[in-house]
This record gives sequence, structure tokens and C-alpha cells, in this order.
Amino acid sequence: MLKVYILSDTEANKELGGEVMKLLKKSKGPLSYKTSSLEIKEDTQRVMEFVDLFDICNNFRETTKAVKPKDFVILLSPNPNIKNWFSAPDFKNNIFVHTDGWDMYCKQEPKFPIAHEIISNIVHSKLFENNEDLWEGVHYDTLGCINDYCVKKEQVIEKLKSGDVCEACKIKIN
Repeated sequence: MLKVYILSDTEANKELGGEVMKLLKKSKGPLSYKTSSLEIKEDTQRVMEFVDLFDICNNFRETTKAVKPKDFVILLSPNPNIKNWFSAPDFKNNIFVHTDGWDMYCKQEPKFPIAHEIISNIVHSKLFENNEDLWEGVHYDTLGCINDYCVKKEQVIEKLKSGDVCEACKIKIN
């Protein structure tokens, strides 16, 4: 069974990480979830490069001997990132999810869209080899699929509400 380590780097994110983990554990599937806290003294307003976010994941992998290469390490970060993305995978089983600002996109508690981003990035990591493959495989027209590339706010809301995977993507996953 693949393990998913959810890392929280601020006090607020520790609580949020626990809520996200409880939500994810409710669904049956091939993943098991664990939370871990990090001692990172980052300015939460600092805009971070993707490489810095993934370095945090890789440092966790190196210092935590229980993490296997096939396990996922997910960093919940309040820091904005250079591309202002909700989340991204590195296609080496490391993922970051930006935890702030979800109230601009949905009325639900942030744990719901964050859990959605975790699952969608795990799916992307399994479906695609790299960003080039991802850009070729996403839907540029919104279908209400986990693989929708949402340019407008309204599209993000539709994607989050559906929480679905279209038939074509289901075939790719299997």
C-alpha cells in the first residue's frame, strides 16, 4: 500500500493537515495517509520557487527513513509560489499544495479543495511522466474532470464541485 505523507510547516497548517488527512482517510482506496510536522522558519509571505518547495519534500524523504521512493510526500504550504498555482507535482512523488486563498474560489472549508488537489496531483503523477505530458493530457475545455486545466475562476469551481474523472481519463488511469 502506498503511503502519502502530508507535511505541515506552520501551526495553522498542522491543524489543517490533520483535517485533510481525516477527510482523505474516509475514502477507501490503495493509499494510506500520515501527517508530519516540519520545523521550517519561512516567512509565509515569501514567494517560493517550485524547486524550493520540492527541496522541502526531498529533505523530508532524506531525513525520514520510513519514506519509500514510491510513497508520496505532500507539502501543505501557506507560501505563495512563483506561478501562483494551487499545487504541482514534480513527477518524482513530491507535491506541494498552497493552503491560502481558497475562500476566493469556494465557500467550503479549505480542507475540501486541498484534499481534491492532493488526489488530482497523485493522479497526474501516475498518468504523466513530466509537465510536457501533463500539458498534452489535460482538458483545456472544462468538463468537470480532475484533469481540467482551469483558466477562469468559474472553471475552478466547476472542477471542484464535480470531483469527477471523465470516461477518457478513467481509461488512461486503468
